[in-house]
Amino acid sequence: MNGFTIPDPGEMQARLTLQALLEEPDGQGGLLGNFADVARLWGRVELKAVALSELAGAERAVTTCHVTVYYRDDLAAGQRLLWRDRQLAIRAVLEPDAARRFLLLVCEEESR
Repeated sequence: MNGFTIPDPGEMQARLTLQALLEEPDGQGGLLGNFADVARLWGRVELKAVALSELAGAERAVTTCHVTVYYRDDLAAGQRLLWRDRQLAIRAVLEPDAARRFLLLVCEEESR
């Protein structure tokens, strides 16, 4: 993958919590979705871009970041990472090299 550099182990200092959406019956025929912790990870977080927009008269900012983590086979778009006091929605899971050493997660954080 162009532009990906293998991180030095000392760069993998961000402590992350992986969360997945669990759907449970709400007792009325519908489903309630809540995120639950799946695993704790070490990674590298790089802030890449901020896009400002307006939605229904309210300003919002979407921050895109790349998160590099050690390879694991249970990561998927739709999950999220907790990092510091931020919630990073995983939009894409990319394998930058075929060696299964690392994954590059394209994440977004929305703030209003």
